[in-house]
Amino acid sequence: MSFFFILHFNGVMFFPSTYGDLFIFHGIQAKLREVPSLEGHVLLKKQRDALEYLKGRFTGRNKEDVANSISMVEALAVKLTQKNEGELIQEKFKVKKLLNFLKQASEDAKKLVNQEQSFACAEIENARAVVLRFGEALEEEKADKCFEIHQMHKVEIALELTKSLQQNNFH
Repeated sequence: MSFFFILHFNGVMFFPSTYGDLFIFHGIQAKLREVPSLEGHVLLKKQRDALEYLKGRFTGRNKEDVANSISMVEALAVKLTQKNEGELIQEKFKVKKLLNFLKQASEDAKKLVNQEQSFACAEIENARAVVLRFGEALEEEKADKCFEIHQMHKVEIALELTKSLQQNNFH
């Protein structure tokens, strides 16, 4: 006793002639459901392989339908490749745009670093000048104090001499 079922696979109707064909067909569908997360090309290759297997199992009109399905899968693979190429071109454009942005940011950063470096060098020179002036002022103050001490010492000596002369004159 033979049963005929109509199965719909990738837009094509199949008429498996035995339970074995039906089991194989459902097994292929189950395998295809297991791989939805795979890349499009891998999925299309698996679908093409499954259809090639079915093509060997069917005859007549069914075999032609499977061949048409294989052609459709191959056309989808071409479209996917073209889509991927378009996406790659867009990605390349985005990368170039990002690269130009990063180059400009790098140049701006270099300018900023050079400006800050110039500013820092000027500040360092100003600080050195202040330190030198401060050192000179300290040296001058030290010299003035030494001069004052020397002058005071001379005055003390002169006072002592005057006292001593006065004491000698009064005696």
